[in-house]
Amino acid sequence: SMSQTVPWKWKKTTSHFEMSWLVCLSTNDMAAAEHVTTARQELKRSWNVATKKFDADHTDWHIAYVGFLGELGLARALGVEPDWRVLAGGDEGFDLRLGMHTIQVKTPIGRVTKDWFYVNHPNLFSADIGVLCNVDDNVVTIRGAIEHGQFIERMQQKDWGYGTRYAVPAAQLKTVDPFLAALQKANGFSIGKQHAH
Repeated sequence: SMSQTVPWKWKKTTSHFEMSWLVCLSTNDMAAAEHVTTARQELKRSWNVATKKFDADHTDWHIAYVGFLGELGLARALGVEPDWRVLAGGDEGFDLRLGMHTIQVKTPIGRVTKDWFYVNHPNLFSADIGVLCNVDDNVVTIRGAIEHGQFIERMQQKDWGYGTRYAVPAAQLKTVDPFLAALQKANGFSIGKQHAH
């Protein structure tokens, strides 16, 4: 079955016109994501690693699962391999690598927070690029991207009820297509639109 990237879908938002990419994940990808998330959560529990609560309404498992679906959707869109590893220490501060660049994917699930690329602390955003995704069932919407330096310049302090977060709204992110076109040029390869898996 296919994970398909459908570029150039117009999606009207309240503040601006936003050009998003929609990625429909295959049933294989969805099942693999569940498996990886469960293995990672079990390892965390065995090491007794308390995750910082991001969202009172959702379980750690669900937050981790949706986060991984965001990474998986972006990986499929870029034609790179997602990070399937199950590690005790978490990731290295980035989720994906595209040529020379590291990418951190954020897939917030709150009604308000889904429209923000945010981190718990600026030091925790060490990747070159941040990408905001939203997930609805098996559809990943890749909404926009921001370079590290721009994030530091534009970030606002927000508190949605569980401590200070450092955030940039979706309206201030670059639209995905021109951004990734520039990236692929810098990295000297082309990003395919359709991928069979």
